[in-house]
Amino acid sequence: MRHRGGAAAIAALLLMHAAVLHPALAANPKDDSTWGGLPERLSNALVMHHEANAQFEENATPWVEQVGLHPRSYVFHNFLTMAERAHIVRLAAPKLRRSTVVGEGGEGVIDNIRTSYGMFIRRLADPIIERIEKRIALWTHLPIQHQEDIQVLRYAQGQTYGAHYDSGDQSNEPGPKWRLATFLMYLSDVEEGGETAFPMGSVWADPTIPDRVGKVSDCAKGHVAAKPKAGDAVLFYSFYPNNTMDPAAMHTGCPIIKGVKWAAPVWMHDIPFRPTEIAGGVQQTYDFEADAGACVDGNSRCADWAAAGECSRNKGFMAGDLSSLGACRKSCKSCESCASSDMECINRNRERGGYWPLNKDELEWLGAGDLWKEDKSPDSCHVPVEHMASFVDHVASFPLSGPWPNTANHGSNPSNPKDDSTWGGLPERLLPNALVMVSVGWCRRGFIFSGHWLGADTPDSPSSDNPLPLAPPFQHHEANAQFEEDATPWVEQVGLHPRSYVFHNFLTMAERAHLVRLAAPKLKRSLVVGSKGEGVVDSIRTSYGMFVRRLADPVVERIEKRIALWTHLPIEHQEDIQILRYQQGQTYGAHYDSGGSSDHIGPKWRLATFLMYLSDVEEGGETAFPMGSVWADPTIPDRVGKVSDCAKGHVAAKPKAGDAVLFYSFYPNNTMDPAAMHTGCPIIKGVKWAAPVWMHDIPFRESEVAGGVQHVQELAADAGGCADLHARCGEWAAAGECEKNKGYMVGDGSVQLGTCRKSCKTCEPCRSVDMECINRNRERGGYWPLNKDELEWLGAGDLWKEDMSPEL
Repeated sequence: MRHRGGAAAIAALLLMHAAVLHPALAANPKDDSTWGGLPERLSNALVMHHEANAQFEENATPWVEQVGLHPRSYVFHNFLTMAERAHIVRLAAPKLRRSTVVGEGGEGVIDNIRTSYGMFIRRLADPIIERIEKRIALWTHLPIQHQEDIQVLRYAQGQTYGAHYDSGDQSNEPGPKWRLATFLMYLSDVEEGGETAFPMGSVWADPTIPDRVGKVSDCAKGHVAAKPKAGDAVLFYSFYPNNTMDPAAMHTGCPIIKGVKWAAPVWMHDIPFRPTEIAGGVQQTYDFEADAGACVDGNSRCADWAAAGECSRNKGFMAGDLSSLGACRKSCKSCESCASSDMECINRNRERGGYWPLNKDELEWLGAGDLWKEDKSPDSCHVPVEHMASFVDHVASFPLSGPWPNTANHGSNPSNPKDDSTWGGLPERLLPNALVMVSVGWCRRGFIFSGHWLGADTPDSPSSDNPLPLAPPFQHHEANAQFEEDATPWVEQVGLHPRSYVFHNFLTMAERAHLVRLAAPKLKRSLVVGSKGEGVVDSIRTSYGMFVRRLADPVVERIEKRIALWTHLPIEHQEDIQILRYQQGQTYGAHYDSGGSSDHIGPKWRLATFLMYLSDVEEGGETAFPMGSVWADPTIPDRVGKVSDCAKGHVAAKPKAGDAVLFYSFYPNNTMDPAAMHTGCPIIKGVKWAAPVWMHDIPFRESEVAGGVQHVQELAADAGGCADLHARCGEWAAAGECEKNKGYMVGDGSVQLGTCRKSCKTCEPCRSVDMECINRNRERGGYWPLNKDELEWLGAGDLWKEDMSPEL
């Protein structure tokens, strides 16, 4: 762990990262226009929600909840206000047309797998869209430059989107075609059906979530799923943190059984997506095509072409079809002229062109009823077809096809798809006939009303939506029933900045005691990484610690596999489990776990930290983030209860035996998160035992785990004994080496125990039952003096009864 000493150095580092990640802050630290008007000073953004946006505020409090482990999925409750949802509907409704999927040649085609209506809203289309996109960036840690345009979709009764992946490439190397994550906003409630379900996902973050969600359709039963609720949003990742594809990210839009569903997905990439499209800042909303309800020609030569028979020979271009509006609909007589108030006639024209027929009741239900009252005359917002050529660069198609992901990278058994030993006994169920359906592209993007600025008016009055918590079930230690306790395991997102989660009841009492038994005899003063990469004692870290080698025994292996399963990072990417003990007054000052200082992840980077608590702490000892005060749920601090001064006002986790904390040192786009700075708060009362595991983006010393389970080996002499470890110790002591080579001969009380302690007379021989004598030897070598009461409290009291004779 790299120690960055000094408050000034830490402050400079944080300002550097803030300037890199948020360029606006470099000039004005109070302004953060890049991230949506929500200042990065890390006051409680969730309580304030849309701080620069008070006119949109509703009564419902926004909060975030992790719902699925497989895939990693989250519900952002009350993300959009009623006014924002209505604004999106106003932009989208006139331009909604039959959705397409990407065909074999990369073109947009209509397919029964996707039966919705849809359209795209260009990034930064107007101030309200900009505000929403910046909020998405703030909450997902992926800047607007990494987002695609917002898509707006409408599903009616019976309509669906079959099982598919949103990722745009099935190779094993991330690149421009990858969609790292999907952020799906719900613009409406659905009476029945319409869930976003993951057919290969049944590992919920919290087993109580299905009961709280309530009744779901058959399509969603038995799977991780989100029920549509107006204003909520769902975030899920298509990849594990190590950038290999997550098969459980396959998802479906369940059929609508009753009602309609309006939704707005945003796909997000690991690198900037077409950044030149948004380089100029806010763009006005343009109409790229003729009004679908009008009956007009888009070219002065349409009558000549129609007379020449082009209406039949070139039907798609001339008269239009479900995927093309038609440049010469009037001359080809494929539309009818309508009075401006004749909505039935206008809707017939819309349907002929594949557009959604506007519905007065539905628009009013969505808060956009004013659309029905607008003048729908044929020439109200017409842009001639010949002018569309200048907008060709805005036409988007996204070829998303490819082979099934290579399961070898997951460590599973290709000959037995039900076996996945690397991932902890939970089969990936990689169905050989699974439908790798690809995402959608449109050949046109419509934006309402040529030259007319939308969103400048004051939105409608707020509503009083009530939050419906969503959350999901699972089997905890599947291969581990003998360790099971009554407490049910579940996962809770606690922080947005940094991304942090509590895995409740992750370890059983027996597993915690086992780790203590392995560690206690070998605990010695903890070190930090010095300027030359060496281990040094520093007042910033005052605990005792040791490492348990990966796969040390079957119990350790089981824990490590469970960590891999829950974090989506294989054992090969984990470091050895470290065991730490802090007593009253001991602490670990503010620091980062990342091991490098460049802007790109490499072998020295620690991508994430998984910290397991082996004991409760009476007071103090929290894991706190001094730069983090953005909670995922504003009610969490009240539920956590009293914390020490060190943790007040910050995102923090209170030690609870069996729980674990996961936090990421990087944003999803692999830039460092300054809010990942953390501290182990001082112990005020009691002791704290913890076990961190640092995880990398690439395999870490994988040769050490290549041989499978390894037996626990004593790598040093018993610290409580008094013995020489070399036959020539007496000779060396007589030659004065005890003084000349003190570290090697007698030890230094921190790094080295000492090879010739007996000959150098720096220890005392002890009887096997004389624990006071044994502990004096341990303390001289920098080791923790064993404590009977503490070991018994931790379930490892049998260590005190072992034979501690020097000869062992």
